[in-house]
Amino acid sequence: PYVVKEYRHVRFVFIGPGDAEPYKALAKRLGVENYVIFLGFVDEETKLAALDASTCLVLPSICDYVEVYPMVISEAWARRRAVIASSVGGIPYRVKHMVNGLLVPPKDHRKLAKAILTLLQDKSLAKKLGERGFRKVLTWDLVASILLKLYSKTSTG
Repeated sequence: PYVVKEYRHVRFVFIGPGDAEPYKALAKRLGVENYVIFLGFVDEETKLAALDASTCLVLPSICDYVEVYPMVISEAWARRRAVIASSVGGIPYRVKHMVNGLLVPPKDHRKLAKAILTLLQDKSLAKKLGERGFRKVLTWDLVASILLKLYSKTSTG
């Protein structure tokens, strides 16, 4: 509710498997059902289109052992999207607060809302964080460059 009070045009799109009914009921109870869209499991094209249409990816994880290396962070960065994530599991090793994303404590909905508002209010920051994240993504060009440097170094001695 904190975000939609300030941004009536915002929409939250939830993608992934699982039962959305409890979350739909919660959205209705909070009065934000018109601001959330539950897509469930989607194909790659739909996922990429959703990322392209977004300001940022929000990954509010609460469990250390579940989020070792969330691939969705790389997918968002590959689309030059900022990432807001909980500081659990392996996430803080990849997402550096105010460098290539925003980190929030798990289960802290107020700080999560504040982080979302920060990127909605400062589009240049969202763009900068997405660009910095993009530089961390292992593209085929980057992998080839790293391998060429390694081969060159080992072949010369």
